Amino acid sequence: GQGVLIFAVQMGGLGVMTFASLIALAVNHHLKATQRMLTANELGTTKLGEIKGVLTVVITTTFVIEGITFVALFPGLYKVNHGNVRHTLWESLFFAVMAYNNAGFTPDGAGLHVNNWAVGLPILASAFCGTLGFPVLLNLMRSWRMRRPPKRWSLHTKLTLTTTFCIVIASFTWFLLMEWNNKLLFAGDGIEPRLWHAMVAAVMPRSSGFDLSWMPGVSDATKVFLSIVMFIGGGSTSTAGGIRVTTFAVILLTCRAAFTGRHDINAFHRRIHTQAVMTAVAVSTACLMLVTVVSMALMIITGCSLCDALFDTCSAFGLGGYSVGVASESSPTVLYILAATMFIGRLGPLTIAYAISRPHNLEAVRYPTEQIVVG
Repeated sequence: GQGVLIFAVQMGGLGVMTFASLIALAVNHHLKATQRMLTANELGTTKLGEIKGVLTVVITTTFVIEGITFVALFPGLYKVNHGNVRHTLWESLFFAVMAYNNAGFTPDGAGLHVNNWAVGLPILASAFCGTLGFPVLLNLMRSWRMRRPPKRWSLHTKLTLTTTFCIVIASFTWFLLMEWNNKLLFAGDGIEPRLWHAMVAAVMPRSSGFDLSWMPGVSDATKVFLSIVMFIGGGSTSTAGGIRVTTFAVILLTCRAAFTGRHDINAFHRRIHTQAVMTAVAVSTACLMLVTVVSMALMIITGCSLCDALFDTCSAFGLGGYSVGVASESSPTVLYILAATMFIGRLGPLTIAYAISRPHNLEAVRYPTEQIVVG
């Protein structure tokens, strides 16, 4: 059963279009033009001639990061398993695949081996890399090989890294400030467990999951904050869920341009295309409506609070894997609703973005403009 999970998670992490393209390459040794365009959209590249090379880099990068995680996990898990080499090898492989692909499954009930830095840090690092997305990893690899300075990185890489680090730092700071004196989590514990839980809260809720034991004990304010973080999710074309950090960044940049009276939306001395802005607004609005409707449905069915319903909904949509008790086996209807939300959360933003970004025929008629009052 665990082997089936590893295979399914690995294929899901590589991406449906990536896997389909590999099959097409293996059978026909070439890709059709339509397949190249779809794969280019999935991997975030604009040059169709690079598709075969990008696929190779994607596969190589995935297995290299998972291999490094596997090696880094072995010493810590070897001590946890009291010298059982066979069990340690299997757990190292299981955690390495689940961490990079942000699946959050564990091979047993031990969770993330709470407070064990030797096991937790490699998993945190691998999960963080998995949330960046293939375009960012590819751009960083090429920049490192060609010795390009950060100012020559692509705009997508700059936006993804900047927004991701801001969210991680904000989550880390928020957890320390709001949960430092939480007796349900830290009854007589020292500084180290607090720092560890803050690091887990900064990285894992965005899409990784793993250890679920501490989540029901956090305050309502932290639940709402983490709901926002899970709704944003990780990077585009990554193994994470949510509306994606670049979508969130474009929304913030659009608001900044509106407040400052500018028509162009700029970032890092580059202008963002209007089509990207429309896609970000459409994805954010549609996903926000989904989260709102599902949250109200959970409140009606279970009678839970808005805070708990919003948390479980955003966790399902962002593929976070956490729960504060709304999802339970006693209510199959809730489980079906959350399962559907997970499915939409994985495919919905990508589907909406592709539907908006795909080539359209030019409009034959353009109507005259007229002012309306908004706000």
